[in-house]
Amino acid sequence: MNTKLQTRLGTLSSWSPWTITWILAIRLFVALVSDPNRTGNYSPLWLAIWLLVAVETLIIIWMALGLGLRKRLKRKPSVVANMLLGAFIGASANLSTGGLAILTGIDTEGLWHVRAVGGALSFPLAFILLNNLRGAIIERNENIAKLSEVENELLGYRDSAKQVLLDANESMRAKTVAQVSPALENIDRLLQGRTEDKTRLDLI
Repeated sequence: MNTKLQTRLGTLSSWSPWTITWILAIRLFVALVSDPNRTGNYSPLWLAIWLLVAVETLIIIWMALGLGLRKRLKRKPSVVANMLLGAFIGASANLSTGGLAILTGIDTEGLWHVRAVGGALSFPLAFILLNNLRGAIIERNENIAKLSEVENELLGYRDSAKQVLLDANESMRAKTVAQVSPALENIDRLLQGRTEDKTRLDLI
């Protein structure tokens, strides 16, 4: 696996608040659409169950990182470890949703295998998609920052070039005046006292 994917999917930063927040938001949307539509029961208890399951998800992530995953990922990236944790979280969340729904009486079907497999696949998939999106955004911002830096350097060079050109023109003008002035002064001295036009023309 290339370094870019390892960085995006196998590091501690893969569990960034941005990624976790979006995964929970996506799961909220799916939870409020799939189960209520399937059961025909649009009870607000579905939202309450999602909140409990979201807390469960955060606790599992916190426990996994605290029990050694954080040190493991700091030492060496591991896409497999993150994917396994994501699959466990997804399956647990779906199974908890089913159990709480039956316990509260808003659902009568467990669908345990569907929930387990669906959660084990959907969470890692969202994890992959969101972290790749996040990585692309970070790279884009870094490239824009580099381009802005180069642009500022070029603008600085342009301003410097203008000043250099002005200095060169001023120096050339000063040298020209310095070289021509003595000759003009010499001609002026030679013309003193000579008033005939023909003599002046011959002298010039």
